[in-house]
Amino acid sequence: MRAKGVQRLPFVLGFLVGINICPPFAAGLVRVLELGGAAQGLAYFSAFFAGTTLYLVPLFAVVPLAFVQRLQSAGALACGLSGLWFAGLGIFGLIR
Repeated sequence: MRAKGVQRLPFVLGFLVGINICPPFAAGLVRVLELGGAAQGLAYFSAFFAGTTLYLVPLFAVVPLAFVQRLQSAGALACGLSGLWFAGLGIFGLIR
């Protein structure tokens, strides 16, 4: 019989591996801690939000194209080719 902690270990490890901290957000967090004030931090992250929102707005124009069958096929092909490329790089790295 396994202990309860051991049964949860794969879930916890998967969660920890899946957490990806956005590097600009982490850099912004460090900058806010250097500023040392709540008002400055609020202003900094308000500007951060506005900047990332403007950066992501053009993606809304692309969303309707996601339902075009030809583009879905091209995306699946690109995904498969990139997977093969990185698998080849990994195998080559193991052999070399």
